[in-house]
Amino acid sequence: GPGHIDHFTAIISPPQLAILSVGSILKRPLVVNDELAARPSATFTLGVDHRAIDGRAAAGFLEALKTALEQET
Repeated sequence: GPGHIDHFTAIISPPQLAILSVGSILKRPLVVNDELAARPSATFTLGVDHRAIDGRAAAGFLEALKTALEQET
């Protein structure tokens, strides 16, 4: 079968200001309600041009994305 890319960092190409990299969704061990459980999980990496986008705003975007995705399950 195809290989899995757990995580990667994409490179911003001008005139882009940000780019989101998404790794494979794989079952990984996670703590859920103080117990170890296998759950689908993916790594998201956001590359931003800090001349145009504040790091705090970028982190806020990732937090909002995480919250929205977790509500879907």
